[in-house]
Amino acid sequence: MFKRSSVWRGLTLVFSLLLAISLMAGSILETYRTSVDAFFNTRSQLTETEVDETGEAWSYVSKFKTAKEAFEGLKEFAIRESQETVALLKNDGNALPLTKDAKITMLGVRSYAPVYGSSGGSITDGNATVQIFDCFTERGFQLNPSVQAAYAKYFADKTWTKPRFGGGIIPEYAEITAYNDPSELTLDELTALNADFRKDYAEYSDAAIVVVGRPGSEAGNGYYPGKDGLAEGVSTVTGNILSLSDEEMAMINEAKANL
Repeated sequence: MFKRSSVWRGLTLVFSLLLAISLMAGSILETYRTSVDAFFNTRSQLTETEVDETGEAWSYVSKFKTAKEAFEGLKEFAIRESQETVALLKNDGNALPLTKDAKITMLGVRSYAPVYGSSGGSITDGNATVQIFDCFTERGFQLNPSVQAAYAKYFADKTWTKPRFGGGIIPEYAEITAYNDPSELTLDELTALNADFRKDYAEYSDAAIVVVGRPGSEAGNGYYPGKDGLAEGVSTVTGNILSLSDEEMAMINEAKANL
C-alpha cells in the first residue's frame, strides 16, 4: 500500500508540473502570438463571417465599387487625417508654408528610411509605403541630390524587412531598428559616403528638413529611462533615448549653419 501511494504521489506531482508548464507556455504564446506568427509564418486566429444573400445583413453600404477605389479613398483620407493632426510648434521666419517649387535639403537617416508605424496593432502594409523624398518630389519640390546620394549608398547593403499584414513586422531596415540606438550617421560618416555631400547646399537652401524617428511596438522590449535605455556609445541631449541624440543634434546644427 505504501509503495502504491508513493507512485500515485509521484504521478500527481509530474502531471501537476506538466499542467503548470502548459498554462505558463499558453499564456506566454498568447501574449506574443503576433511575434510567434511572424517567426513561424503561421496564423493563430481566423475570423469567419456568415454571408446573408438577401443583402439585409449590412446597414452600411460602401460608396466604393472596387478595391482600387477603396485604396484611393483610404489614401485620400490618410492625407487629410495627417494634415489635421500635425502640430506646428514653431514657425520662426515664416519658414512654412514652402513655395511650390522650393529647393530643399533633407538630412537624417529617417529622411531616407522613415518609421512607418509600430509593429503592433494595425501595422503598415509594405506594399503601400512611400519614401518621404518621393512624396516631396510628387508635390513639385526639388531635393538635394548630393545628400540623397550619400544616404542611398549607406542603405545599399542594408537588409529591408519583408512586412506582412498581421505579422507584426513593419517595413524597415533591420540595421537601424533598435530601441536603444537612433542609428543616426555622423557628419564624418556622411563625408565618407560622399565627400561632396555639401556641394549643393547653396542651390538647395530654400529650406532644410531634418527627419528623426523611433520605432515602437506593443510587444517590443520598449524604452527605458537613463543609461538603461542607451546602447553603448549612444549619448543624447537629456540622457534619455527619447530625446535627440548627439548625432541628430549635429544634423540640426549642420542645417542651421549651412542652409
